[in-house]
Amino acid sequence: MRNYAAKTGALKKNTTYQGISFQGNGAARDDFQTRLKIKIMQTAALIMNDGMSKSQKLRACWSYLAGGGFRYAVKYPNFSVSGWQRRTAYDMLSTHTGNCYGFACAFAALAEEAGYQPYIVCGRVRGSRDRAADGYTRHAWVKIDGRYYDPEGQYAGWLRGVYGAGSYPTSHTVQSVVRY
Repeated sequence: MRNYAAKTGALKKNTTYQGISFQGNGAARDDFQTRLKIKIMQTAALIMNDGMSKSQKLRACWSYLAGGGFRYAVKYPNFSVSGWQRRTAYDMLSTHTGNCYGFACAFAALAEEAGYQPYIVCGRVRGSRDRAADGYTRHAWVKIDGRYYDPEGQYAGWLRGVYGAGSYPTSHTVQSVVRY
């Protein structure tokens, strides 16, 4: 269990702070939200530092995910479960394997840690993976402040340079947009 003390030295108790629930004794509750927050904080500490600007932190998140330290694996989230985007981010950051949903959710989780309010865009893009008659396949990317990011497209090499794009630059449809 972890504790959190403010600069004054007072422990957080019976409250939720930065996504972590603290019990009456000041110990963090051992639950999924706590494990997720700790995983995000550990990852952020590896790739960001206090001397970086907010935009530099976002670029570090991008470089970390699109830079090749992950492996592609077909893992589709259960969209009917509340918080699927957070579970998908945790899985991606823990196992370093995932598909477009893992890349998008992990990028969103790290972007949120850097101070942004990201959204996961779930849609369809040209492709044959789903073998759909319309020639489109499922895909996910991220939208922050009206700009688009696709770390899996960059990682896989099929859609490079979608970092802060003013529009999503390939033929697509949007099925849902979910706040991280």
